[in-house]
Amino acid sequence: MKKSLRWSLGFLVVAVSLALVLPGEVASAKTTTTKPKKAEKHTPAYWTVSATDATANTIDLQKSDSSSNLTLKVTAATKITVENKPGKLADLQKGQKVNFTASGDTCSSIEAVAAPADNKKKK
Repeated sequence: MKKSLRWSLGFLVVAVSLALVLPGEVASAKTTTTKPKKAEKHTPAYWTVSATDATANTIDLQKSDSSSNLTLKVTAATKITVENKPGKLADLQKGQKVNFTASGDTCSSIEAVAAPADNKKKK
């Protein structure tokens, strides 16, 4: 009798364990379809030059939505282009839109993609 009781209890433990685990597995296997959210309008953000310091070899950048400011080091290895032409730190002007890549606080490339807004109006 003891042996059959052990088997019954063992079977009961296995059955209860499966009953607890399987519904979660079945629920996770079901695919759900959700309606796409309404398209949200986002203002594109870009970076502009707020200052350069040739003595300290740094560039200060500000995000167009004013949410972030950065000061990055510029080294001899930093590749700088101004309107698709090779440039240097002194060629970058306040208000100029830029794309950049950086590792830590050191800038590895700066691409000035547009002239400052003030210069565009004069042309």
